[in-house]
Order: sequence, then C-alpha cells, then structure tokens
Amino acid sequence: FAVFMALLCFIDNLDAGQIRTVKLNPNQIGQIRLAKDYCTLVQVPTKKFKLVSGKPQALEIVYNENTFLIKPKVASLQTNIFVLTEVGRFNLHIVVTPPERADEVVYLEFNPSN
Repeated sequence: FAVFMALLCFIDNLDAGQIRTVKLNPNQIGQIRLAKDYCTLVQVPTKKFKLVSGKPQALEIVYNENTFLIKPKVASLQTNIFVLTEVGRFNLHIVVTPPERADEVVYLEFNPSN
C-alpha cells in the first residue's frame, strides 16, 4: 500500500507545489499547505516520531522511516498536527490551498536559536 500511495502522490504532484524547509523551535508554529487530490511528503529529522492530529479523520497519513506522506480527504480543512520526536516537538498548522500554492515536500528542522 505504501508503495502505491507514494507512486500515486508522485503522479498527482507533477504540476503542483513547492519544496520548503521549515525551521522551528518548540515555541513556534509552522504551516504545511496541502491541496485536495495531492499529497505532501514531510521529512522529519529523526527516525522515531509520532503524529497527533486535531482532525485525523480528514487526513490520510502514511509513515515511512523519517518521513510521512499526508493527503487531505476533504477540499477545505484547517487543523493542526504535532510531530513528537525524542529530541523535541514540531507544532504545525495544516491548511488546504490551491495546488499551485501547496507544499510538495517539506523538510522539518529544529531551530534552537529562537
């Protein structure tokens, strides 16, 4: 299933999105922009992590090592996700946007200086 999902996401995202690095400390909130019928790959800087979502029923999420694929099941969505790791936490707002504004790949990084 994970291979199928990854292939589907690659095909769906051929004309969408942006690649971004999001640097956060635990006191900051970042944003991930999704698009209906597209998925976004999020890379986490550690191999062990857990996700907690405000609306898990509205998202399709597939885990793999230090990444997860996330795809909205609805056309309009605003929620949050916490990415919990052994070295810290990422606080993220999730919004659905038009495909041309959506994130295709997001690299999460810790920013301890802020």
